Amino acid sequence: MVSPEESEERDVLLDYIEENLSQRECLFATVLPIFCISQSRRRLSAKNLGILLDCLTKSEKMEGGPYYSSPSNKKIDIATNILICCCLQIEQVLLPSLDTLIRKSIQDMAYESDYCNEIFTLFILSHDIEQRDREKIIEHILKAEKRNEIEASLSIIALRNLGYDEHYPNIVQQITYTPLKIITLSDQEIFLTPALTRLIHIRASKEATNVSTEEVAMLNKINTLHDAKTTNLGKEMKLAMQRTMQQTEISNTDKQMLLMPYYIRELLKNRNMSLSDDKIAEHCLHNIYFWNAFIIYDDFWDEDEKAAPQNLPIANFFHRNYISYCEKAFRDNRQLSSMFNEWMSKMEEANHREISCFRTIAKGEKLSIPKEVPEYGDYTIKFWPSSGHAIISLAALVEMGYTPTSSVFSCIKEYFIHYLVARQISDDLHDWKEDLDRGNLSIVTTEIIRLWKNSFPEEKEINLKRDYIMLTNYFWRATEKICNIALSHLEKANKALSSIDTIKRNGYLYHLLIKEKGVISRTLSEKRSIEDMIKDSL
Repeated sequence: MVSPEESEERDVLLDYIEENLSQRECLFATVLPIFCISQSRRRLSAKNLGILLDCLTKSEKMEGGPYYSSPSNKKIDIATNILICCCLQIEQVLLPSLDTLIRKSIQDMAYESDYCNEIFTLFILSHDIEQRDREKIIEHILKAEKRNEIEASLSIIALRNLGYDEHYPNIVQQITYTPLKIITLSDQEIFLTPALTRLIHIRASKEATNVSTEEVAMLNKINTLHDAKTTNLGKEMKLAMQRTMQQTEISNTDKQMLLMPYYIRELLKNRNMSLSDDKIAEHCLHNIYFWNAFIIYDDFWDEDEKAAPQNLPIANFFHRNYISYCEKAFRDNRQLSSMFNEWMSKMEEANHREISCFRTIAKGEKLSIPKEVPEYGDYTIKFWPSSGHAIISLAALVEMGYTPTSSVFSCIKEYFIHYLVARQISDDLHDWKEDLDRGNLSIVTTEIIRLWKNSFPEEKEINLKRDYIMLTNYFWRATEKICNIALSHLEKANKALSSIDTIKRNGYLYHLLIKEKGVISRTLSEKRSIEDMIKDSL
């Protein structure tokens, strides 16, 4: 946490930057200090926002970007455009053309800039990147050479921004010489003072050590247990399984897939009610197995391009071990065993219903419009496919002494149901374009198609490419209703937690709710920003 003294010094510096902000020939040089201001979550003054927008207008290739390096230098520089994108998002301005440019840069792993090195570009990018792109960015940062303390420090901060907490010692060891400079602006080298070098390195060091040693110890126990379970497997399958689990770990920035039973124990443990590290490690390992199996199977159900037949035996290994572990762990508790069997049946039923009832034909650019658009009812059907995530944590509660009839057990169960529904709705909001391309009738795409049918009742199909703008319009029209549904489930999850007096209000489960609420609120904010832009243009 920043002390009042540090906060005051930072504000003085930002005030100075903002007062002296002026338009330069080089767009990167104009936008970089604005980026520094934006990272404090301060909105620009009207005057300086005007300077920025005027500068962008003079350098735009087309309306809404991308942007040239300067009015006289007709080159599209990726670092400059990433800086612009990050700054404008703080001002709630969204430019799809910049998103397209940045997405292509990520896919091609092309970050070369005339104004800064690759590490600095990735550092900027890490401040605002979509979940589905994190894995590629993390992989690139880990592989990139870190030539000095600054690059190592920026790499560490970027990884922390992306939610990846490992390999810091390895990054620091990659330093090969003392830092001299961080960026080059045109022909002018910007040298760092010793104080600035030390400041950035100290910040990164603090970030790097802000990892729970208990969590690291727990992850080591989990890895040891997994190694013991795979001793009979061949080297090739072991490596494939390891890659699968690492990909899941990288993408799961909040670690709930890895450590949820651990977090549940930490939240509720006391002198009389706790559980050994060894037992929690077993629970965590099988929670990891559940998620890895789920992700692989889900790729096939969604006909995702990541679906690979060679992954099915790996998914089967995970699924078999998860079921076997749960049946053994729950055998002595009739209520828990009954609940487990009921939930597994509902999980399979929900998966079957989703595949058989919530799909339509998608071929190329054409999407077939179903005669009847399916209804999701109270939306709890979205809980069951991922309900295995809650099962083991609930088992941990029972082993800690909270019976299935206790209020704590009931409240945590309610929390999981409503949190996971909200999380799935949030994912559907994010993936609506891909879902339409695949013919998946998610909570979001069913609303889009319903709006389409109201406007064009005689149409039998949608041309996804030709009608993209109209579909986007329907998406934003549906957004408020869908976001409010998600927020209502988050509120129910919050209410369930609040009923447990012993849980701290800043605990991990609350953190997940706050994080998800932030994602959904940003979507609503984007919708309103777009509506305002449309009104202003009329």
